Amino acid sequence: MRILPFCTPKGGIAILAVLLFACLCAVPLKPFEIVSLTATVKAKAKNSPAPKTASFKADQTITFQGPSSKHLNDSPFQLSAVASSGLEVTFTAAGHCSVAGLTVHLTGVGSCTLTASQDGDDDFNAAPSLSRSFLIVSTGETVVDLNAFGALGDGVTNDSPALQLALDALADAHGGTLFVPPGHYALLTPVSKDFSALASVAIKGVESDVTVTGGTGTDLAVGLDLVSEFLPKTGETGMALSISGALKLLVADIAFVGTPDVDTDALVTLGVGNIAEATIRHCEFYGLRSFAEGGSIVQAHQSGLRIEQTKFLGSFGASGWYAPDVQNLEWKSITLTDVVFLDYGLRPELFCKCDYGASSAWVNIGNAAVTSADSPRREAVFQNIFLDEGALFGI
Repeated sequence: MRILPFCTPKGGIAILAVLLFACLCAVPLKPFEIVSLTATVKAKAKNSPAPKTASFKADQTITFQGPSSKHLNDSPFQLSAVASSGLEVTFTAAGHCSVAGLTVHLTGVGSCTLTASQDGDDDFNAAPSLSRSFLIVSTGETVVDLNAFGALGDGVTNDSPALQLALDALADAHGGTLFVPPGHYALLTPVSKDFSALASVAIKGVESDVTVTGGTGTDLAVGLDLVSEFLPKTGETGMALSISGALKLLVADIAFVGTPDVDTDALVTLGVGNIAEATIRHCEFYGLRSFAEGGSIVQAHQSGLRIEQTKFLGSFGASGWYAPDVQNLEWKSITLTDVVFLDYGLRPELFCKCDYGASSAWVNIGNAAVTSADSPRREAVFQNIFLDEGALFGI
């Protein structure tokens, strides 16, 4: 059987299904007889566009090791990073450093964050940017990186042993600074170090530009955008991090973050003892709870405690156990400046640990230490403090 091509007046191909069906119906068929039909179609519009070719780009990644901590007088140094595409990697800097091409210059004491980027081309998509942070300290000061002692910062692995080793190293060096790179460092077992009055110690994370200012409740609830986090997970019998005996202590730019659906993150999240000048600066205590006798979020004993530019968001002791957020026992001095105590924060996974009731107080400063020749004065100073209604007592 012969089938003639059927075309529209403009040369376009009409649908052949109807024609084929009509032809098939006109041919008498025997049961189960197979009929072979052949159709030839030749048609193309004169002005039809050329067929389009789909274009697909490949993904790429960056490998960037990043530098270790530096001293301020160190010479400029070169960066190295590789993109899997073979394309050139570019760098930007934030913090106390600058970068020109591949060369980094140190501009001051503090943290520096370097970001490696590759924007892609006709064949490759842009690579995910990769950032690495390090600390710059004064000339001659000892500095150690927490990751150098095996800490992973993945939020799951117990990083307490690594933190203990790092503090031991500072004690062996008679003081210095521990740098906490970006990460979520879970403290599943207690960490404690007595520096025996031999050292001045600092524990520092990556700095942020967010400061503690006034405003509405929502403004106050905004976090400090800190990327170096400790996650206390020692339960109601353990003090997550305890430092004692140092000449001076500074804890700066660290977020201490609780775990959702956990009654007590730690008996005490951060404890200091027998330190004349213990300073907590630009830190955040978020979604923590101590629901146990003798507990608190921060606890100082026989110390001079100073808290500056710090937020306590959605963190609670327990009024039934007389547990405050900040406890200073046998205190030598206490100063709070630009500090917020707020019932809640804005992290979607955890707004607060407020379901078991109020803290006994935001701050407790009873039982002053006996004066001595080297510590003749007892003084409590509070400046620019916000106390929400969530505690049984403010101070």
